[in-house]
Amino acid sequence: ALMRLKDGTHVLTLLRGLDVHGRVTSDRDEPIADATVWSGERDFADRKQTKTDVEGRFTFRNVKAGRTLFSAMATSREPATQYQTVGADMPEVVFRLAAGSVIRARVQNAEGDPLAGVRVALEGAGDIGRTYEFSTQTDGDGRFEWDSAPDKPMQFYFGAAGYEQKRN
Repeated sequence: ALMRLKDGTHVLTLLRGLDVHGRVTSDRDEPIADATVWSGERDFADRKQTKTDVEGRFTFRNVKAGRTLFSAMATSREPATQYQTVGADMPEVVFRLAAGSVIRARVQNAEGDPLAGVRVALEGAGDIGRTYEFSTQTDGDGRFEWDSAPDKPMQFYFGAAGYEQKRN
């Protein structure tokens, strides 16, 4: 291979990825517009993100063939994740999102004063840690809310300048 590179005869073939189509609906089969949909695992180079249209439809272009993780999240809906085998003539990826759980919290300093502008982010290992994403900042009263949380334990990161970080 090195000799072919040196003499200019080496051939490198790039394969085109596949298109993946899908839709996101409520648990009552109503389309959900503006839902966020991901293909691939979080923090990986091949991860893609898109939004659904008014009919709840989405498309990913140039997805690598094989087993792929897909995730979807929408306002006030529980996020969902599923593996699909990407290939020619695959069926559309369908997410039916039930109502989400609500997490409300207040971040404060040791004296009990609210902390505004604290970064709050979903973290962790396992299915939740590799799939959908959530991050926000606390408001002027040190509060944040997530109305699209899954109904299961999750790990979070909290960070603010001048304060220790908290994880898990």
